[in-house]
Amino acid sequence: MKEIQPYVQNLTGINKKMLKNAPKFIDISKKIIDITNNCILVAHNAGFDYRVLRNEFTSIGVNFNRKTLCTIELSKELLPNQDSYSLGKLANSLGIKIEKRHRADGDAMATLTLFKMLLEKDIANVIDRLTK
Repeated sequence: MKEIQPYVQNLTGINKKMLKNAPKFIDISKKIIDITNNCILVAHNAGFDYRVLRNEFTSIGVNFNRKTLCTIELSKELLPNQDSYSLGKLANSLGIKIEKRHRADGDAMATLTLFKMLLEKDIANVIDRLTK
């Protein structure tokens, strides 16, 4: 098992002991493929998350390709003039509560709430243009 960098431990609260019984990526990879088949992956900073996913699939010899949509890019288009487009600051300015910040479930739920807001504002079909 790889060491968790101290910065990441401080940011997420995740430590090596918590990962001891976590499944290996190869064991959940088929489920990820099935869940994401014919889907667009939506994420805040989608480029980073998608790169991590693709690297994990590459490490087990699987070519993983999905379209992505980044809520940072979408927010910049639909919510211009925000002070910041970081998830925490954007969520705060929009009244989106984030529980368990920097953890997958907390950040994902905040991103989902943000995405729903952005969907309502997308009368010009910006999403179609930004989906890669």
